[in-house]
Amino acid sequence: MSEIKVVQSAVEKALSELRASTTALETSFAKEIQGQNQLDMVDKLNEIRQNYETILATYQALLLQNIESTSKSVETLKQTDERITSSIRQLR
Repeated sequence: MSEIKVVQSAVEKALSELRASTTALETSFAKEIQGQNQLDMVDKLNEIRQNYETILATYQALLLQNIESTSKSVETLKQTDERITSSIRQLR
């Protein structure tokens, strides 16, 4: 019978690195294009920049939620494995 081995320390390390990378995400856009220029293009660029920042913030939040869910799943897997191991030992 095959078994699935989860190396919790490796998973936690990868999740930690992913969490750090996610929180470090930044845009390289200027905060806002300003000046005397009233061109429609400048307004459109500002709108695109704002939409991009909203999408990026949503992406970061979802990624952090996924990291947290993965972490909880690994912990649950570990606890389940420990309970199964304990039950098997009791049966012997």
